[in-house]
Amino acid sequence: LAATGVARPVIGVNARDLTSLRVDPERFAACVGALPSGAITVAESGVAGPFDVARAGAAGADAVLVGEHLTVVGDPRQRVAALVAAGRSAATAGSRS
Repeated sequence: LAATGVARPVIGVNARDLTSLRVDPERFAACVGALPSGAITVAESGVAGPFDVARAGAAGADAVLVGEHLTVVGDPRQRVAALVAAGRSAATAGSRS
């Protein structure tokens, strides 16, 4: 961002309640309206697959934070490719609205 000369805050919304460790997949959507306009928004925790990336993108997330999903059984490259494809689809759908 420094290269563009535009400073934008990056704000993450954690879907995981750090007291109970429960994940609320709708937390980002519930909070995004309260975030400052122009902020880069990150949906954090609870990304279990492409559906979750698409849901976050549809709710307005600019990015997602993925962790555990990449450590479970399977090819991490394929998992990343599926997540990226879901993010691109969400971004394309969002640019049409």
